[in-house]
Amino acid sequence: MKIQNAHQPREIIDEFVKEINENKELISGDLRTIFFRDDKSLKKKRQVFKVPLVYLKFRKNNGRIASDVIAYERLNGEIQEATDLGQDVLRGFLFDKDKEKGIELKNTIEARGQDEPAVITSDGFLINGNRRKMILELLSDKDPKYKTMEVVILPGKKIAITDEVPPSNYEIEQIESAYQFQTHGKSEYSNFDKALSIRRKLENQMSIQEQLSYDGSFANLSVTEKNKKIKEIENNFLNPLKCVDKYLERLGRPGQYNTIATAKGSKKGQWQAFIDYYNYIDKYINSDTKWVELGISKQERGIVEDISFKLIRARDIKGIDKKSHELMRLLPKMLKNPSAKEELFELKHIKISDKGEVSMDAKEAEIKDLQWSQKNASEIIHHVRKSYELYLDVKGSETPIDLIKAAFDKLNHNNMIITSIKSNKISEALNWIEKVKNKAKDLEREILNLN
Repeated sequence: MKIQNAHQPREIIDEFVKEINENKELISGDLRTIFFRDDKSLKKKRQVFKVPLVYLKFRKNNGRIASDVIAYERLNGEIQEATDLGQDVLRGFLFDKDKEKGIELKNTIEARGQDEPAVITSDGFLINGNRRKMILELLSDKDPKYKTMEVVILPGKKIAITDEVPPSNYEIEQIESAYQFQTHGKSEYSNFDKALSIRRKLENQMSIQEQLSYDGSFANLSVTEKNKKIKEIENNFLNPLKCVDKYLERLGRPGQYNTIATAKGSKKGQWQAFIDYYNYIDKYINSDTKWVELGISKQERGIVEDISFKLIRARDIKGIDKKSHELMRLLPKMLKNPSAKEELFELKHIKISDKGEVSMDAKEAEIKDLQWSQKNASEIIHHVRKSYELYLDVKGSETPIDLIKAAFDKLNHNNMIITSIKSNKISEALNWIEKVKNKAKDLEREILNLN
C-alpha cells in the first residue's frame, strides 16, 4: 500500500470538489484550529462547514482498517475508493471493526452531537471522522438531523497566488497521526492495524520519531527515553509484522492479514504470539551470533522457526494450559534442556499446511486453521506436553543463584518501560519496589551470614 510521491500534492477529483462546493453550508462563527501544517503554532483557525453525508467519502488509507484493506486488495485487486462499490466495501470494514466502540460513539453523538469537526480533502475524502460518518449514516435513517456532518475542508487546487497548495500524501499521514492520539470516544486502532499503519507511514518517509511526536507525552521524554520508545515500536509492532509476513508466506496466504486472529488490548489471539515470537525467538535465530543463546546449532534455526509457526497456528495447547504467546516465551527455556528440545523437534515432521490449502477469505482461513489444528492436535499436544514436563524437572532444580539471576533479568526486561506506568498505578508500583528492595536486603544479610 505504498503511496508514490509522498511529498507531491495529492490527486484531486474535480467533479467531487464541485459537489462539495455546491452543497456545503457555512456555520457562522465556527472557526477551529486543526492539526495541519503550522496551524497549531500560529493559532490559525479554519472555517467549519456542514456537508451532506452523501458527498463525504471513506478513505481507504485509514489506519483503523489497514489489515482489512490490504487483505481485500490482495485477493480482489485495488479498492476504487471513488466508486460506490469501493465505498460499500470500506463501510463494511468500519462496521465490523470494534462494534463495542461503535455503540459507544453512537451513544455519544446522540447525547452531545458532534464534538469536533472532521477533516476532509477538498474533494470530500475523510482524513479523520470515517467512523463518525458511518454512525451518522445509521442514525440518519431515523432522524434527518444526522444527514450532515461538520467538517473543515483542506485547501484544494491552487488557483490564485494567495491560495494554499493542497496537502500532500505525507501531510495527510501527519494529520491522521495527530488525530490518532485524540481518542475522545473514538475507536482506537487494534495493535495489529496500528503496526500496519506505522509501516505505511514509514514507507511514506514519516519516521517513527515523527509519528510519536504527535503524542504529547513523547515530547517530555529524555533522548534516552525517546530512543527506548522508538525501539519499543520496532520490537512490538514493526518486527513482529515481518514475522507475520513470513508466517503467511509459509501458509500460502501472503498479505492476507485478516486471517490473523487478533484481539485488541488483550493477550489473546495470534498477534500477541508474533510479538513474543519476535522478542524471544526470531531476533535470536536471525542474528549472526545470538542464536547460540537458545541452545541450538546454526542448522537448527529453521526448525525452531517452523515449530514456532506451527504452535502459533495451533493457538491453545491442551494439557499444559498455555496459549501460543505463552509458549513463545517458554520455548527458549525448553530448548536449553536437551531432552525437552529433542521432544519439541519431533514437531518438525508435521506439515504446517496441506496441499491446496490457500485461503480465499478470513472465514475460510479460520475453518482451515481449525481443521489443521484438529488433524494434528494429538501429536502436537503429546510432544509439547512431554517437552514441558521435561523442562519443569530442570526448573524444579534451579539453585538460589539461578533464581536471583532470573529476577535480575526480569528487572532488565525490554518491557520495563517506567514511563508506561499509568498515574493511578504509581503508588502500587512504589509499593512493589519497596518490597523488592527489602527482600534484596534480607537476602544480602543471609548471604553475608554464610561467611
